[in-house]
Amino acid sequence: MTENALRPDRGGTEGRRTEVRANFFPIHKLPTSKFYHYDISISPEIPPKRARQLWGFLEKQPDFAREHTKIVFDGRSNAFAASELKVVGNAIAVQIEMPGDRNGSKKSGKSNMFTIKIMFVAVIDVGELQLFLERRGPFTSSCTTAIQALNVVLTHKPFSNMVNVGRSVYIPDGARDLGGGIEKWDGIFQSIRPGQGQCFVNIDTTATAFIKGGNAAEVIGDILKLRDLRSVLRNGEIAKVESLLKGCDFTVTRDRSQRRYKLVKLSDKSADRTYFDMVSNDGSTKRLSVKDYFAQTYGCALRYPELPCLGARGKNSISFFPAEMCYINPGQHYKKKLNEEQVSAMIKSTAIKPDAREEKIQRSLRILDFGANQYLSAFGLQISPEMMTVPARVLPSPTIEFKDRAQERPQMGAWQMHKARQFKHAGRLESWGLLVFDREDRVARSLHPFVRLLVEVLSSAGVTVVASRPPIVYGQMQGDIQREVESARTRAEQEFRRPPQLLLVLLPNKGQIYPMVKAYCETSGRGLMTQCALLPKILRANDQYCRLLACKINTKLGGVVSTLSPNDLPFMEKRNTLIIGADVSHPSPGEDNGKPSIASVVASIDDDGYKFIGRLLLQDSRLEVIETLQSVVQEIIYSYKKTTGHHPKRILVYRDGVSEGQFAEILRTEVMAIKSACLKLDKKYLPPITFVIVKKNHHARFFPKSMSDKDRSGNCVSGTVIDTVITHPTEFNFYLQSHAGLQGTSRSTFYHVLLDENRFTSDALQRLTYNLCHVYSRCPKALSIVPAVHYAHMLAYRARYYLDFGNVNGDQLGPMKISVSVWIQ
Repeated sequence: MTENALRPDRGGTEGRRTEVRANFFPIHKLPTSKFYHYDISISPEIPPKRARQLWGFLEKQPDFAREHTKIVFDGRSNAFAASELKVVGNAIAVQIEMPGDRNGSKKSGKSNMFTIKIMFVAVIDVGELQLFLERRGPFTSSCTTAIQALNVVLTHKPFSNMVNVGRSVYIPDGARDLGGGIEKWDGIFQSIRPGQGQCFVNIDTTATAFIKGGNAAEVIGDILKLRDLRSVLRNGEIAKVESLLKGCDFTVTRDRSQRRYKLVKLSDKSADRTYFDMVSNDGSTKRLSVKDYFAQTYGCALRYPELPCLGARGKNSISFFPAEMCYINPGQHYKKKLNEEQVSAMIKSTAIKPDAREEKIQRSLRILDFGANQYLSAFGLQISPEMMTVPARVLPSPTIEFKDRAQERPQMGAWQMHKARQFKHAGRLESWGLLVFDREDRVARSLHPFVRLLVEVLSSAGVTVVASRPPIVYGQMQGDIQREVESARTRAEQEFRRPPQLLLVLLPNKGQIYPMVKAYCETSGRGLMTQCALLPKILRANDQYCRLLACKINTKLGGVVSTLSPNDLPFMEKRNTLIIGADVSHPSPGEDNGKPSIASVVASIDDDGYKFIGRLLLQDSRLEVIETLQSVVQEIIYSYKKTTGHHPKRILVYRDGVSEGQFAEILRTEVMAIKSACLKLDKKYLPPITFVIVKKNHHARFFPKSMSDKDRSGNCVSGTVIDTVITHPTEFNFYLQSHAGLQGTSRSTFYHVLLDENRFTSDALQRLTYNLCHVYSRCPKALSIVPAVHYAHMLAYRARYYLDFGNVNGDQLGPMKISVSVWIQ
């Protein structure tokens, strides 16, 4: 059947039963006929977008359309037909010439003649997939290919007619300006998903960034926020525009003719100062500016000769065109990292409430118009227009315990930090200081009341504050961060005659200075603990805000804010349990440039699962498998034994960031690495391992049917779990929404078990996972993922600061040992 762990039962039963709507649309019945798989090769090679255009032109040829039924093509090398093609000798070779386009291919020397070779690969028995869905047959290679074929059938028409990025198509209607020459387009994601007894089409709304289309002069003005397009650009401004637009397609219009080019660079100077040698018919050479050339040749007087020119590769050199004569073609995906303002605008425009998102998904169906899709009809695919209603359960919240067994029961995924509640294990604050990045005359009057309130809150929560009057140092935003930090450290050490345990850093915003402070203090700063806070919040701080700040400070002092009732962690109650969270962080899109991927592994080192250590490892860019996991796990088990006095008797791993296509590789490599680590410590030491994949990057969305199942944001309530109907036919997986909704539509977390030697039932693993989400040291709210994975995220993210802003290189960074109190900040 499959190497992954099988579902141990028919799903969980614990919790209050309910129903939710899921953005999964049933396929009424899979086609009973066979599909035919063909390999496609196109010569000369062209990108997928161009290949689909060529295929569309081939389909319109009368001879081909008459001889062959509807064929779907993935734009690369796979095609599928509902009936067998008339292939002689296992292959068809078709020569076809694309009609002339705006590229002016004849002038550029590029041929529009292509050879398409269609070669038979295999017959796909879709019936095998149906047997698997009904648990009456194994998951075969035909099942994999059948799902692949169904996805190509589903996406062939929209991918051929619309702009697509990944598995989504995008629509320019309603585009939203993100600033800086970038705009947001809304899109539609669709994918075939095998469920229990039948297949579904998962449909969701998406959004991504595109380069603005339009006149290039206006786009340049938008990127640089120019009020006057007649101003001469500085070198830095030209570099900024070139960085954003490099590689994009643009069209030049001259004498009623159009031709498309790819931007390779901008001119270093304006159009009236960019010169080239023009060779006349008599062989003489004349030096002209781009501005004068267009005036003399085309009678075109430039309105904005001060702007740089767009450069495209010519026969022997780069040809430059005035910006106002160029048109940036729309629909070009922006792959680079958005800036903070753009990210904020993107989040604001995409964070729509569940009811609005559900309606938007329904509108997407009208755009896709399955009923008019002749390819779906040809393959016998019938898709329901109604969202699936699926069974769900709401798990009971665990009990939160504070000092002296004082208890709180979370409501809607959150609980109050009452003044009467003291931390479970409070720390001791003997030496600390404040570093304030602002002028003393602006904030000093408000800072002293804040410090008094914070000390009162810490004391009331049980923290022993020996040093109640920390020294305050005022730093300059544009100053030397190292000097400012060391000044604050020295003042605190002089005041309390011991190195500071904590530096409270107050910032006007979370711009570049925040990562610089963190990077210096945690690397060159010899592990100086910092707690950063924003001045606008500090200046209007109240008791509740200070109590949240106290939670973070207590954790950094080695304390524990709260725990769960022992009855709420039955698996942990047996003691001897090691929890590991792991993640691999890759460079942001467009930022590879040799930057490494960062693997982070975090693990509990106490029997209760409240204290963690972390390890950082650098590896090749985009490599998902954690290469040196064996040695890391050996270190972690050694640290666990050093703390508890014994080896863990069971291991529970939550691994984030793995796609379904990588499950087999992770099972083969990382699970074996953990087993090898155990055997290295003792040849007879093989504790049972449960290895769970954690996924937030999916498109399943759930909408509550009744008001009683909604939280204040309109989302499903904390504790909602779905483990039947739309989950895998045989494997052990489930969706869990453990957190309370804040804004927009909440995304549940998908847990997929690859290995389960601890023999969990569905109820046991779901309940344990949900309860662990309440064991978080930084705020009184349930997380959307288990804390071990969240900490691993934080650690990997912090490592980017070390590389970008810290005085370390890759060799110094990995492997790096980090304790929880250092990096959970």
